[in-house]
Amino acid sequence: MKKNFQLLLSSHCPKGTFNGGLLIVWGCGEFGQHGHGHSEDVPIGDALGCPLWLGEVDRMVVEVACGSSHTMVLTDDNKIYSWGNSNSGQLGVGTTETSPHPRPLHLGSVVRY
Repeated sequence: MKKNFQLLLSSHCPKGTFNGGLLIVWGCGEFGQHGHGHSEDVPIGDALGCPLWLGEVDRMVVEVACGSSHTMVLTDDNKIYSWGNSNSGQLGVGTTETSPHPRPLHLGSVVRY
């Protein structure tokens, strides 16, 4: 079973026309962990031409956490997105279904003690 994939964060695209952050993901897609919406492997050349955009407006990714077959990111507007394998609920979206697309994670109320 292949589990390798790569992430690259950039503050601008090569042409300098984007003010936010790009999330460029490539490699194994067995569980959709690259976030491109399918389970096929993604070569680096294809990933460079198709970065992931998060949210209704382009958001900059400020943190990335990767499991062996899932990914979670935090954006600059404090939203969390997850995608990939969720067979044990690791995406945090209330289901154990695999998600090949970034999905927003909705946290409940914060309780402080």
